[in-house]
Amino acid sequence: MAANPMKILVVDDSSMIREIIKSELEEGGYNVVEAVNGIEALIQITKSSPPDLITLDIEMPKLNGFDTCQKTREKHYAHFFTNYKYSQVPIIFVTSKDTMEDRKKGFLLGAADFIVKPFDKGEILRIVNKILKPENFLKGITALVVDDSKIAREIVSELLQREGLTVIEAKDGIQAYEIICNRMLEIDIVLTDFLMPLMNGSELCSKIRKDLNLRDLPVILLTAMNEHSCLLNLFKAGATDYIVKPFVKEELLARINVHLQRTLLNKRLKQTVIELKKLNRMKDDLMAVCSHDLRSPLNGILGFTELLLEKKHIAAEDQQSLFQIKKSGEILLNFINDLLDVSKIKSGRFEIKMEPVSVLEVVNVSINALKHLSDHKQQQLELINNFPDNTILGNHVDLIRVINNLLSNAIKFTPTKGQIKLVIEPDAANYIKISVIDSGIGISEDIIPHLFDKFTNTTQDGTNGEKGTGLGLSIVKEIIEQHDGRLNVSSTKGRGSCFEIIFPLAAEAEKEVSHALENNTGLMEKHSAPVETEHAKTCNILMAEDNPINIMLVKKILQSAGHNITVVENGSIALETSQKGDFDIILMDIQMPEMDGLKATKAIRNSGMHDIPIIALTGNTSQDNIDTYLNVGMNDFLGKPFDPKDLHAKIDKWCFKRKKS
Repeated sequence: MAANPMKILVVDDSSMIREIIKSELEEGGYNVVEAVNGIEALIQITKSSPPDLITLDIEMPKLNGFDTCQKTREKHYAHFFTNYKYSQVPIIFVTSKDTMEDRKKGFLLGAADFIVKPFDKGEILRIVNKILKPENFLKGITALVVDDSKIAREIVSELLQREGLTVIEAKDGIQAYEIICNRMLEIDIVLTDFLMPLMNGSELCSKIRKDLNLRDLPVILLTAMNEHSCLLNLFKAGATDYIVKPFVKEELLARINVHLQRTLLNKRLKQTVIELKKLNRMKDDLMAVCSHDLRSPLNGILGFTELLLEKKHIAAEDQQSLFQIKKSGEILLNFINDLLDVSKIKSGRFEIKMEPVSVLEVVNVSINALKHLSDHKQQQLELINNFPDNTILGNHVDLIRVINNLLSNAIKFTPTKGQIKLVIEPDAANYIKISVIDSGIGISEDIIPHLFDKFTNTTQDGTNGEKGTGLGLSIVKEIIEQHDGRLNVSSTKGRGSCFEIIFPLAAEAEKEVSHALENNTGLMEKHSAPVETEHAKTCNILMAEDNPINIMLVKKILQSAGHNITVVENGSIALETSQKGDFDIILMDIQMPEMDGLKATKAIRNSGMHDIPIIALTGNTSQDNIDTYLNVGMNDFLGKPFDPKDLHAKIDKWCFKRKKS
């Protein structure tokens, strides 16, 4: 008949904490009873069978944890625990206030351990098992016992097995060495006799350390010698510890426990790493959904909304509704983009490709992109360039994002008819400073240190109710630091803010930029902003896309400009169709069934079609992905969701180039 489960009394005024502890301990096979405060706990002790262990919150009303613990030690309550050592029930203090003073006070009262809230899953059960079931503490540990005496091996093995260890036996050093070579990852500790034929314990220890390079494996030598000179030689051979025969059980177990603490910690860390890898895979799956599965539908939402806004017959009230749909979609898109960047930063994959970049060009691109927002609020937006030779080594796209973020924030937090200045000027020797200065609502001094925290609670709506994600500035700071730059903030509440970015200048960068422009090399097409070009006449366009909404959107956009468009649903059909028709350009989705866009592009190039421009239409626009698109033979890319104007610009640019050539 099975023994009754051990009883744990959980005392805490928080029902949630009691439920967490109870659930974990019941899974471990314990019988759990609860008390909401110290007084109720003492009543339970006197009116029912005493618990085998108590978990005790410190901060509780009526009677706190320390006073409750002290009461259990008094004669009136202590006689209920006569079966315990010194008539004291083991008590684990559970607290959110972890101070040295509290620990000293608790241990003086006889506490068995402390656990700090919030605690990790499994921590409560592990500590309770360690106290009530010490054999479980060593469960899962494998020991190699080496002795030429069978009787001696059996005595040590039986002792260890009773404590929950798995034991492997070897009759001499040679056999032990072979076992370690074959089962290196399994063995957690070695206990070996010193005097053995063929290979003694000292020689075995030396080979473990030198030949196998197992520096952290605990090796305890069992020896009848106690001369200091001999013992010193054992440590020189690499022994972790020694025990002089004959030994008592308690001494052997105490030594093993001491040396296995690190081993157990490493095992727990390895398990934690495995769990974290699983969580990381889940995170990557989520990021994949954000990158493709969420951005593709947004392409339809934003694209069709933009097309409807261009219609003249739409009523003003409906136009306002459409504008709000577009605005909400853009906020969601920004949030998705920010989440993807945060994921890259956390995983250490946020690396950027550097090349010579004109600061003035970057600033102008941002001003042109955002001027309509400042015009809408009737703000005065001024660019002051006091540094003509302003080239740095950087990433064009990421630098635009930095200026876009700071400029959009300035517009957002500056009221109607306010003033915004962008100033480019020298800063010390070989440095350039870009300042974004506004006359907006300003920032409180106590908030400034927290501006760059992720999901910061300092995020607020703009002067016209504009929304933010709370991620933008943290990503801006990361990009600036990747460029070896720094970001300074100064602000006065109610009077405006100034964000200063300081970058090192590139000594030869200006020459490289000029050379690149003259020879059309060095500056990738992917980095150039949409420019006004001579419109291409009717183009024959092949589009490979499996999403019906995206197909419908692109057809509407391009057919309205008079282009002919042929649509296929995967890369395999795109390859076949490209050989039969006379197409001026191919729009290629990346993720498609049967054959994806990358394989299709490679196949098209390998078939001899090197001149036809291929543009990637994709939601995956990280630097690594862009490099991959270009490497397989694509000429350009357009990220989903896209503005119809940007699609027209890409078509005009590449079709015009081809027709001109």
